[in-house]
Amino acid sequence: MARIFSEFDLIRKIKKYHNTSNPAVLCSIGDDAAVFTIPQNEKIVITTDLFVEESHFRKDFSSFYDIGYKVMAANLSDIAAMGATPHYAFISIAIPKEYTEESILELYQGISDIGKQFNTTLLGGDTTLAPSQMALNVALVGSALEEELLYRSGAHPEDLICTTKSLGDSYAGLQLLLHPPESITEPFAKLITKHLRPTPHVHEGRFLAKSNFVTACIDISDGLSGDIGHLAIASNVGVHLFENQLPISEELKFFTHTQHASSTQFSLTGGEEYGLLFTISPNKLEELQKKYLETFGTSFWVIGKITPIPSDRLFTKIDGSVCSFENTGWDHFSDKNK
Repeated sequence: MARIFSEFDLIRKIKKYHNTSNPAVLCSIGDDAAVFTIPQNEKIVITTDLFVEESHFRKDFSSFYDIGYKVMAANLSDIAAMGATPHYAFISIAIPKEYTEESILELYQGISDIGKQFNTTLLGGDTTLAPSQMALNVALVGSALEEELLYRSGAHPEDLICTTKSLGDSYAGLQLLLHPPESITEPFAKLITKHLRPTPHVHEGRFLAKSNFVTACIDISDGLSGDIGHLAIASNVGVHLFENQLPISEELKFFTHTQHASSTQFSLTGGEEYGLLFTISPNKLEELQKKYLETFGTSFWVIGKITPIPSDRLFTKIDGSVCSFENTGWDHFSDKNK
C-alpha cells in the first residue's frame, strides 16, 4: 500500500528544490503567486508542455527521476530554440493515490538537477489527485533581447539547414527500452541514456542567437522530417535534405546494423533529440563554424538547404537519386505515430 501523505506536507518538502538565494525572486512557493524580475530590456519568453503517463513516459522503464529530468529538458529545449535564457519553472502535477511521497520527491529531484545546470529556479505550480495516470504540466519562463530572439519563420531560399546534434539516437534508445536485448552493450547504454536523460542545447541556442547569423530555428522534438516541415511552413519555403550529410553517431550505426534497420530512417523520423535545427546564409557558414568550434569544441552539421518552392520536401540519397519525404513527425492526435 502506498504511503499516505498530505498535499501541504508534500508542498513543504518540494520547496527545498527552490533556490532561495536568487535575488530576482521576490516571492515564490508558499504564497498565492510568484513574483520575480527579468533582466532589464529583455522580452519574456514562455513555454508550456503537458505530459501524460503512457503517452509521454512509462514507469516500466523510466525512473521517477528520469521522468522529472526529461520533462524539464523538453521545456528547456523550447526556450533554447527561441535563443532565450531560461529562468523560472512552474510544475503542476496530478498524482494517482497509489504513488508514494518518495517517488514524487524523486521526480522533483530530477527536475531540480537539470534545472540547476541552466540556472533555472522552481517557483511553484500546483498539486492535485489523479483518478488513474499521472500528468505533469511544465511552464518555463525565459527572456532575451528582442533583437536576439529566434523564430521558425525567417528562413530564406538558398539558406543552409544545420543541426547541432546527431540524429536518431533517442529513438534508438526508446526501441531498446521497448524491446530489450539479451545484453546491454556500451553503445546500447549510451543510446538509452540519450533517450531517458537528453541534454537540451540551451548554451548553443544562446550562442546562435547572439551571433545574429541565424535566420530561423526550431528544436528537434518531433523528428527531423516533422520539425523541418514545421520550419518550412512557418517560413513559406521548401527544403532539400542530403542523406550523405546526416550526422549519424557510431552508436546508432551499431544499433541499426544489429537490427538490420536503416540509420537514415531513424535519423529522419526519430524524435526527442532536443538538439537545434537552424538556417543560415551560405556566406556566414565559415565564420559561424569557426566561432562555434572555438566555443564548444565541436562543430555543427550542414544537412540541407532551403528552396523557394513551399511544397518541396526533397531528399537526395547517397546514390544521387532524389525523392520526396513526408512530414512524419510526432502527432498527439494521430494513430500513426512512430
